[in-house]
Amino acid sequence: VIQAAADYLQDENCKNNKTPECIRNFYIFQAHHDFCAHDDLPPFNEIIFHAMEEHFDTCFIERQYNPKLSMCPPVNCEDKEALKKAVDEMYEHCEAPATPKDNGE
Repeated sequence: VIQAAADYLQDENCKNNKTPECIRNFYIFQAHHDFCAHDDLPPFNEIIFHAMEEHFDTCFIERQYNPKLSMCPPVNCEDKEALKKAVDEMYEHCEAPATPKDNGE
């Protein structure tokens, strides 16, 4: 299902052509992307999703519960220094996703 949705989005140039069928396939793709664990999708589908998401309205879909992960600490929105430290660390250690390339299909 998810591969068919990803293929449809690319084959029909849905970034530039938001037909009802493109929107439907994007929501199918997003539901699987957002609900499934990070490593459940093939890496190329991750790239396609992140290239497409800026062209569509998205829905809020909770991630599947993973008991192997520890709970996040509570966030104190008043602690601006902690926020700055977290943002600085993100920029220092995270990479922007690559953009999809024509894979010849």
